[in-house]
Amino acid sequence: MKRILIVLTIASIWVGVCAKVSGQQAEAKAKAEATIAGIPKWVMDYFNFRTGGTGRWVTDNSKYKGENEPFDEYVTEWTWSAGKQSIKGRLVGLKEKKEVATFVEFRMFWHPAQRKVITQAFSANGSHAAGELQRSESEIRIEHTVFNLAGGSYRELIREIDSKDEFRTEDFIWKDGNWVPQRTYLWRRV
Repeated sequence: MKRILIVLTIASIWVGVCAKVSGQQAEAKAKAEATIAGIPKWVMDYFNFRTGGTGRWVTDNSKYKGENEPFDEYVTEWTWSAGKQSIKGRLVGLKEKKEVATFVEFRMFWHPAQRKVITQAFSANGSHAAGELQRSESEIRIEHTVFNLAGGSYRELIREIDSKDEFRTEDFIWKDGNWVPQRTYLWRRV
């Protein structure tokens, strides 16, 4: 009988130790999922969404195509930067399914001191945009200031509504105290 009690006591202690270790492992896993290298999970999810699959997204430009804008489609291509801590991208114009011009190169990263996603864009025409990405329950908002070589600047807002393999962007310019709609695109994963 003593042996049975000793075995049961040891088994009980072992079960308690295993439960504690399992609980600690679950807690550690939850913390790791909440932040990856200090980056919030929602940011990493967004970066994974952008870079997922080929990292390429295409949109039809027929609504805006014209003499000064002869492109059939636009493509954005997103890849991870070194260390998987940020992403970089580019915007390309297509004619007859062929890349003919790179217009903008992008960078998005989590700024640990400011605790926000910083966005940067560098245009082929020399303009530069800097701002931040914010998330709400229904959309992503990228608000930045665009600076041009002539010394001028303007504010731009891009609203993004994501779904599994596509997302819609709505572009706005700040004018006279209001966000004025510019363009809307539906981007599909390629």
